Amino acid sequence: MMRQSLFERAMAAGASNDPQAMRDLHHPDFFAVWETSFANLDEHLEWLLLENEKNPPTTNVECLHEDEMSIIMKNIREDGSEVYVMSLKKDDLFYRAIFSSERP
Repeated sequence: MMRQSLFERAMAAGASNDPQAMRDLHHPDFFAVWETSFANLDEHLEWLLLENEKNPPTTNVECLHEDEMSIIMKNIREDGSEVYVMSLKKDDLFYRAIFSSERP
């Protein structure tokens, strides 16, 4: 049986809105970068949960690229704005992420 990609696992965790499922997708040393701010794993997960409370779970996400080292995703928000997430992977988990828009 073929193992699910990180993208597929991320979409399932986001749809379930399960905080532990989302945490399990991230390496313990995860770190995120926006244009003007940074977030460690706990800060990033807090932001994700707040986003899911404000907006329904995102279904308009496209995986532009994924290989064993990286994943690039495009998210189109309800207002039509686009957010790109470029992530390095470690142990098949999100390890480092750069977001192309300001943190909401």
